[in-house]
Amino acid sequence: MANNYRIKFIIKNNRDYISKDGKNWEVLEIKYLKETKEKNWVGEPLILVYFKCSFFEGEYYITSHL
Repeated sequence: MANNYRIKFIIKNNRDYISKDGKNWEVLEIKYLKETKEKNWVGEPLILVYFKCSFFEGEYYITSHL
């Protein structure tokens, strides 16, 4: 079953926080960031990141704009 909500994200005091309702916030743990030699479809470098929170956990690719 799909979740029908949007997750909110803020950075405060150099910490990443995530919330479902914008009122109750939890720390979004970033276990690691790894540079890769991979690129997305427009040629931007991809970075592999490991996120952990109560909503999700795992490795995700993020794009690095140069």
